[in-house]
Amino acid sequence: MTQQEKPPPIVVVTDANVLINLIHADLLELLGDPPPYRFAISEHARTEITYGDQRERLEAAVARGLLTVIPVDTTDALAIFSELIQVMGRGEAASLALAETMGYHVAGDEKKGPFRRESLKRLGTGRVLGTTSIILHAVKIQRITVERADAAKTVLEINRFRMDFGSFRDLL
Repeated sequence: MTQQEKPPPIVVVTDANVLINLIHADLLELLGDPPPYRFAISEHARTEITYGDQRERLEAAVARGLLTVIPVDTTDALAIFSELIQVMGRGEAASLALAETMGYHVAGDEKKGPFRRESLKRLGTGRVLGTTSIILHAVKIQRITVERADAAKTVLEINRFRMDFGSFRDLL
């Protein structure tokens, strides 16, 4: 790779809960070109976002290219998906099956339970993201300010997504 070439983006397959959090916080734009990531969603997770405004904003993000929709359609991904839906939701299972078979990262906000446990077991800690880490990354690369991130934290906590720190400044 020459000095002028960029490394390929890291694909992050996100579960519906992360997208819903970013919609609540009015931060879907963070999905657009935040080096080194490129965000995707499985068709299964996409169908889980059903509320009118949330669905409209998701579809607008897909139309603008902020998010790519990826089907679970390979034999390996379908086999893993079939195994995982025994212990977790379809959107989570599809996201994790794609991440595992394609070498992608996964984003989900389950702090404990089968999705978190299986994600860490199958991918390791370095390939598992969530709403908090996505917002923190945006602060670090100066896509948003700490103040904007903290305002988003307040909105998310009103919507029952708790973060165990006072300010994103504490994480820098």
